[in-house]
Amino acid sequence: MKKIILFLAVALMSVACGPDVITSEFTVSGPEGTFANGGFFLTGNRQQVPVIVETEISRAHCTVAAPSDQQWCTCYQDETAGTWMISIAQNNTGSPRSTYIYVSCGENNQNVNVWQDYMKTLAFVKTDNTVDAAAGDYNIPIKTNLPDAEIIVELEEGCTWITAAVVHNGILTLTILKNDSTTDARRTKVTISSGAMRDVANIEQIPLSGLPYIIPMPTSTNLNTYPVYEIFDNVNNKKIGEICKEYLYKYDDIEKKTIVEGSFTVVYPMKAGEVDYTKGLVVNNGGTVVWDGNYISNYFAGSETSDGNVYLPAGSTQMRLAPLDPGETGVITAVCNPVTVTVTRTGAPDNHGGTSETYKYTVVKLGMQYWMRENFKSTRFADGSPIATNISIEDWVANTNPVVKPMCLTAGDGGTYIDANDPAAQTVRSDAGCLYTYACLVQQDINVSGNKAATFVKEDKISPDGWGVPSLNDMQQLYSYMKQKEYASTKEEVNDIIPKLMRSGSNVSGFSAVGTRQRGYTGKYNNVLYYMTMDYSYEAGHVVYQLRLNSPNSMICTLTIAGGTYLRLIRKSQ
Repeated sequence: MKKIILFLAVALMSVACGPDVITSEFTVSGPEGTFANGGFFLTGNRQQVPVIVETEISRAHCTVAAPSDQQWCTCYQDETAGTWMISIAQNNTGSPRSTYIYVSCGENNQNVNVWQDYMKTLAFVKTDNTVDAAAGDYNIPIKTNLPDAEIIVELEEGCTWITAAVVHNGILTLTILKNDSTTDARRTKVTISSGAMRDVANIEQIPLSGLPYIIPMPTSTNLNTYPVYEIFDNVNNKKIGEICKEYLYKYDDIEKKTIVEGSFTVVYPMKAGEVDYTKGLVVNNGGTVVWDGNYISNYFAGSETSDGNVYLPAGSTQMRLAPLDPGETGVITAVCNPVTVTVTRTGAPDNHGGTSETYKYTVVKLGMQYWMRENFKSTRFADGSPIATNISIEDWVANTNPVVKPMCLTAGDGGTYIDANDPAAQTVRSDAGCLYTYACLVQQDINVSGNKAATFVKEDKISPDGWGVPSLNDMQQLYSYMKQKEYASTKEEVNDIIPKLMRSGSNVSGFSAVGTRQRGYTGKYNNVLYYMTMDYSYEAGHVVYQLRLNSPNSMICTLTIAGGTYLRLIRKSQ
């Protein structure tokens, strides 16, 4: 029998291999390890495989063809070896794929299946992993696209302090016994494998330290009112954690899918005196959230329920929903205090004779930013001196050209409330805050006459300690976290994002954006909601950058510094 090595053509067609076509019986095969049950069975990697056709008649001429829409499977001629080869692209689709080749010798022909497995991955995200001294289940992330049943886990011989190891949905969960030593860590290795793939991780359990805590959770009503709480050990006078009702959002731009989105209650522990954002416990389901910069790097949904408390065992660096072991001693019940900012300012009498004002603001976490949840309401600078409030339309125009003066006011229906210190304006001021000229931020007149850049010192003179007027970057960071993906149109984008930020919308973020109307440089009102930043641009025409929340345009934009705009302050330091 004559052996002929042929190839897989790109198009479904026949090409004669000589002037005479002699009908012959034939068989098709491939190199050992690639051919079985009448077809090619190939691995997921890129490769070249010869097609072997054996005919009964030596003068038989055969042809080969394949569907042209299967571009991952092509062919080429190896002129040096005098053979034809199948060229198979790497399969990164996450699932097997198949096609066929059409082989004919004269009137005899047959279809031969070509089946390709997908590229399989199996590896630890980190080869060095640390777990707490406390007993419990610890999740070790792995990178894999294999079914759980195909992954084998092996513990190092002699390791008795890990009692179970189970892989589920890309997580290796280790059940670990308590390390009672207060001085010595203990170490072992864990191996994962599947077929020829294999990876090894080092596991270190730290020595026992720390106190056990019971943390009574605030009610859902209280969390709606105060989205951020600090957790305190009043016995030892130290902060041990933080509770945040926050908007968790992670969009995978590679796989084009949402990993998590919604309002969740998350509890964070402390590390070296700072909140540890890499170990967030999602109270809603017992899952975990890990932050990297302003974005969620990892989110793992759990399936646990809370009994109304959160627990921190001795030797643990992460909160838990599982109750403390009955053997724990020295248990402390922590206290949860809502985070608020009280701003009291006293100074010279305002135009209505008042000398003092006090406003309290709640706080919300969005991404890795902490914002006041209400618009700023003060009619006094940080040093207590009053800001001009009793400004008519005529005076407003006169005080914004060519010199913009510090002025603030409130706006109600039809612009009826102008003087922010008037008793009739207090309800609107308490609800929506005040409208400020940019000059209020720096507490000085700003000359914008001619084509010269305005001369002033860009120093925040209105915010309380630890807080500030957001920068352009702060605004962009907020909007970037809310967006994360590309939309088909601006309309689709704003229809999705704006309600999440607006108190009148879904407000799932808790940002609670609110306003009545703005005051333009002409002294008249408009219905666009702007939030002002500290950043000023002369090149763009004496404007301030702002976050605009109004359909159909939701974006960072510019507005003249002569306008009256709302302020929303951001935390600059703890």
